[in-house]
Amino acid sequence: MNNYINANVKLQEIIAIIQKSFEIIKTSKKNIKFFKNDGSIITQADIDVDNYICSKLRDFDKDTLVISEEKKLEKNFFLNDTYWLIDPIDGTSNFAKQGNEFTVNIALIKNGFPEFGVIGHPPSKKIWYSFKKNSYLFANNKIIKLVSIKKNIRSPIILCSQGLDPTTKIFLEKNKLSNIKKLSSSLKFCSVAEGKADIYPRLDPISKWDIAAGDAIVRNTGGITLGINGKPINYKTPSSKTGKFIVFSAGYNKKSNIDKLNLQNV
Repeated sequence: MNNYINANVKLQEIIAIIQKSFEIIKTSKKNIKFFKNDGSIITQADIDVDNYICSKLRDFDKDTLVISEEKKLEKNFFLNDTYWLIDPIDGTSNFAKQGNEFTVNIALIKNGFPEFGVIGHPPSKKIWYSFKKNSYLFANNKIIKLVSIKKNIRSPIILCSQGLDPTTKIFLEKNKLSNIKKLSSSLKFCSVAEGKADIYPRLDPISKWDIAAGDAIVRNTGGITLGINGKPINYKTPSSKTGKFIVFSAGYNKKSNIDKLNLQNV
């Protein structure tokens, strides 16, 4: 893994950052909870991991802006051509409830698209990442290439968040999609990238740092994340939020499959 993600940062350095984040999460106080201005929960572990990742990235790559969920956002941050995008703990609510569906996310955005992404799962110590034009799973000291296989899928597996919003319910009903599994955090992207699920609809607002790393990983397996306008997500827009989107696995990513979905009124 002695390769560079960009001019300053090696892949193995990012993997090491993720692994160290696992250790920080294990020793941080998850039972110390705060509430942000938007009412969402933040724990001491979020703060500790965020400080560590941002500090290391700035050490390695002084030329590139680092944007994090837990740091103050300046106006037009997201209009930069290149920036690191961090979610120190995605799925904080699950983490705070002693669950195991939470992740650490780092992405590198270039010209509006995620060029690199890595997702770490502290409970299992699994790490998914994109590199060059492929994506991989690092588990049990083995690197597994995630292979894309397009196939005909009669009953696609649908991934949804634990709390199903009304718009997603309508979408599922209209398209007669009933093979539904629920999963928290960016683990949904990991499941799609591995081919364990076929479609992940996200039809309510979500932040860019929640999805950028997963978007890169799915994309490099041959899958795709499309806004309901039929275009890939653009990360070079003023808002920290994305529009509505649907993630398709490599196996389901065929025009004939996507075209038959009813996206009316979503």
